[in-house]
Amino acid sequence: MKKPHGHTALEFSLMLPLFLFAAMAVTEFGWFYLHQHVLQYATREGMRVGLLGVTLEDESNNPLTREKSIVKAINDQTFSVMKIDPSKIWIFPVGSDYSDPTSWDTNPVNAGAGGAYMRVRVQYEHQFLTPFLDTFFSHSGSGIILAAEGTYRNEDF
Repeated sequence: MKKPHGHTALEFSLMLPLFLFAAMAVTEFGWFYLHQHVLQYATREGMRVGLLGVTLEDESNNPLTREKSIVKAINDQTFSVMKIDPSKIWIFPVGSDYSDPTSWDTNPVNAGAGGAYMRVRVQYEHQFLTPFLDTFFSHSGSGIILAAEGTYRNEDF
């Protein structure tokens, strides 16, 4: 080492990619974590509406069905963070052993009668912020499917 000129620039150029990768990884994890927890929270709120037999109102103050009230409660909780596709929200009764019925994903939504055991299942396609990480964790850039579900018993209403 005869002259220390340029050592700082060399060290900076070696460390900058590692620092940027770490910063983006933390940002991506935070984005993923936010989506997962908002999805879980919204699903719980939809279940609360469902188990109480509550019906909400639309923007024109018209009463909604119980099924649409559950979907609205879920979308109301996620509106500022993500958009849930209504076709990715399933509401269906479960068996006495808590198993899913056959064709649960193609049957029409059904909030059930009082005392029935029900399940709400929600899926969301999480998109990464950076295309670099998207190539590692998703299939052909389609994102990762996040899911939240809960089983509850309807109150006697």
